[in-house]
Amino acid sequence: MVGGQSGTATPSTSSSTSARATVVVSGFRLNLPVTAENMDAFTPELEGAVRREYEQPGGAVLAGPEEITVAGKPGPWFRVTGTHDGTPFETRLVFVADGTTLYELDCQHTAEKAEEIERGCEQLLRTFKVD
Repeated sequence: MVGGQSGTATPSTSSSTSARATVVVSGFRLNLPVTAENMDAFTPELEGAVRREYEQPGGAVLAGPEEITVAGKPGPWFRVTGTHDGTPFETRLVFVADGTTLYELDCQHTAEKAEEIERGCEQLLRTFKVD
């Protein structure tokens, strides 16, 4: 998870078209359940982690946290920028809480791949399901 927050990583699935054009879904176990009722208390921790990760030289948080519902579950989303090996990229981070599991949907792209990756990200958000 962004910033190495508490929890243990579970297997992730990745689909990639190039080094900076990816859609990655990761799941993390949390010590306490996160629900719609306590999401407001949990969001500042995620925001801090996102800011620590991306507000480095060449990076910024452009938007968020904003509330979103994916697969009927609550979570915040962020839009961030960064650079990798001198190449600028933009990322849409969406967090989906399902009790003690937090999913991170990371849609990252360069300007050249923005349309393709954003289209894939929208499809992922529409079809994502939790058990």
